Amino acid sequence: MVGLNLPSTPVAPAWKATTVYNAGNTVTYQGKSWQALWWTQNQKPGDVNGPWMEMATAPDGTALWTASRIFTAGDVAIYQGKKYVAQWWTRNQKPVDSAYGPWKLS
Repeated sequence: MVGLNLPSTPVAPAWKATTVYNAGNTVTYQGKSWQALWWTQNQKPGDVNGPWMEMATAPDGTALWTASRIFTAGDVAIYQGKKYVAQWWTRNQKPVDSAYGPWKLS
């Protein structure tokens, strides 16, 4: 159709302090995409232990590691240009190739 411009990717609404968000709701805040982990209201996205996780991805769709994002066993994340695989549930633990940490170099 001529003149019809639809965005290729839906844009999440902007975060508002007065809005109630439930687990799974997404918002944009300071130019980033965030997903609620549980019921929240008046809690700004950005606290690494808070109710929001940043949902950054590479152009190929692979997750970019962010401190607030939860990863579970088998999840792949890119950190400093390298791909890592989570060995178990992890949040706010930087990926490094360590015998004791939750991440293994892919």
